Amino acid sequence: MVKDTIHRVLADNPRRLVVSALTSLETLAILNRRRNEAQIPLPDFLRSLQGVLRAIRRFPHYLVIDDRRILASATYTLKHNINSADAIHVAVLLSLRDTLQRASEDPVRLADDKRLVRAVHVEGVTVVDPEQDSITGV
Repeated sequence: MVKDTIHRVLADNPRRLVVSALTSLETLAILNRRRNEAQIPLPDFLRSLQGVLRAIRRFPHYLVIDDRRILASATYTLKHNINSADAIHVAVLLSLRDTLQRASEDPVRLADDKRLVRAVHVEGVTVVDPEQDSITGV
């Protein structure tokens, strides 16, 4: 379902899809962890890895995670009781929101991690769980 959602957004308006470098790294780490735990056979792992790398190259926009955003994320770690990677996602997303609001647009965050969903929602950002919701109505 995540793949379908991404394809719909890319087809509808590619400018709406923005990815942080951290998201790509986390995706690769999850695949690798599943492979190490023997949950994914090697041929499937390699196909998935190639698919992720192809998808990464297709994304039109990447958000840079600089030291300022990393330092800002400490606030969200404590405020929302979330891990450091999720706190960085929140800091990057809120920075993007500030930029988009100047252009009268609002970001939508795809997430299925319950703590991250809660934190982003509390911060006033629309959250779509691609496993349960549709982004087409957002």
